[in-house]
Amino acid sequence: MGAPHNIKRYGEVWPEFRILHGLEILNKLKKKVIISGGWAWHFMSQEDHTEYKHAHDHKDIDVFVTK
Repeated sequence: MGAPHNIKRYGEVWPEFRILHGLEILNKLKKKVIISGGWAWHFMSQEDHTEYKHAHDHKDIDVFVTK
């Protein structure tokens, strides 16, 4: 699986504006992307859950395209 939890970040949470901004981008790309990592966990988690940084300390969106 992925990298081990970053124990130095226990208790840190993602700011809501970062989550909302990422969701805005993903909503525009949703028919063209595959979601993995921290964003996949976001969508598999219950609604209104707390986004802790120790498990997924980056929220990047990778887009893969064909040549």
